[in-house]
Amino acid sequence: MIKPFFIVLLIITGLQTSAQKHFTLSGTVSNQFNGLTIELLSKDTAFDKLSTSIKNNTFSFSGNLTDKYEGVSLRLLKDDSRLASWGFFIKDGDMKVIITATKDDSDLISICYVNIPFIEEQKRYDSIVHPIGDSVSFTYNLLTDVKKGFRKEFDKDSLAESLASLRSTHRDRQIMFVKSPIDSYFRLHIFKREVLYHNYHISADSLLALYSFFDDSAKDTKLGKSVYAYLLKNKSLSLNEKMQDFSFLTDSLKSYKLSSFLPVKYVLLCFWASWCQPCINSLPVIKELNEKYSTKGLQIISVSIDKDIKAWNAALKRHALPWLQTCDLPGYINEQSTRTLYNVRAIPRYLLIDKSGILIYDNIQLRDTDKYQVLQNKIDNVLN
Repeated sequence: MIKPFFIVLLIITGLQTSAQKHFTLSGTVSNQFNGLTIELLSKDTAFDKLSTSIKNNTFSFSGNLTDKYEGVSLRLLKDDSRLASWGFFIKDGDMKVIITATKDDSDLISICYVNIPFIEEQKRYDSIVHPIGDSVSFTYNLLTDVKKGFRKEFDKDSLAESLASLRSTHRDRQIMFVKSPIDSYFRLHIFKREVLYHNYHISADSLLALYSFFDDSAKDTKLGKSVYAYLLKNKSLSLNEKMQDFSFLTDSLKSYKLSSFLPVKYVLLCFWASWCQPCINSLPVIKELNEKYSTKGLQIISVSIDKDIKAWNAALKRHALPWLQTCDLPGYINEQSTRTLYNVRAIPRYLLIDKSGILIYDNIQLRDTDKYQVLQNKIDNVLN
């Protein structure tokens, strides 16, 4: 007689087995690729890197997936140097790719997909978004040359206006695609990779509204749940929301908490790095604010995202920053990364927190000027 415990164990084991999705990705290649190495990497670490040698014009990979689909990178290597790489999705079941070169010594390597998901959806997205994306890149590079004095025949202000318009169109096309009636999972991938990653100054409520365009099957995946968790966190970091407390050590190893300055002072959190030129360019503004308001109730705290402690310390000496300095690395922070806690994905990032712990200024959300005039006016208003 089978005991109830073993029945439960068998049921749980069966559920776990059925939840796993097994894939096989095979490929055929041109003759000149025989003997080379080919690798398959998971973009979300669903499985460890798979590597094999190409023999008799073929290769094969197999493994298990933890979600409905998995983004992967397929890399063709010669003597540890990458000849080509391709990004796409895989799913459970059998899939195939065909890799060819136009001639034996050609660098032109192409790939054909068989039973690979979202190839047509990716083509549609590229046709809608990439042309305007190319125009954004071209205009940005041209404007950079004009600012450096290399292209004097162009007007800087006109180019800046054109760039802003192109970026707006680029964003609108991505959002249009997110709302389009094609596969929900792929649109969710684009939503995360493009709209959320590039931080388009879209309000937290508007982002949550965009999330409603995805169906339940996509929302119930690992990707869908991670996007929803991000959106909820983003909502909690919106203007007029209470900020989460954190503790830190300064460069002189003194211990503080954000809450230790409240409710006596306003706190300006400055996320930066020694290698970030826009951060360095804004230091005169922050120094001026510190000189003007440090005795009137403003506490500035800089949080470096440098990964090199020596580079951070050298920058502190070089720029002579007199306010509190910490670094977002183990030894200076407790438990969770401050950058992660405050969802900092671009720098310089400036957060002004009032005496009750409420976020009242965020340069990303408020689209401040190069000289941070909105921030300066806000501090003038609350401390004068």
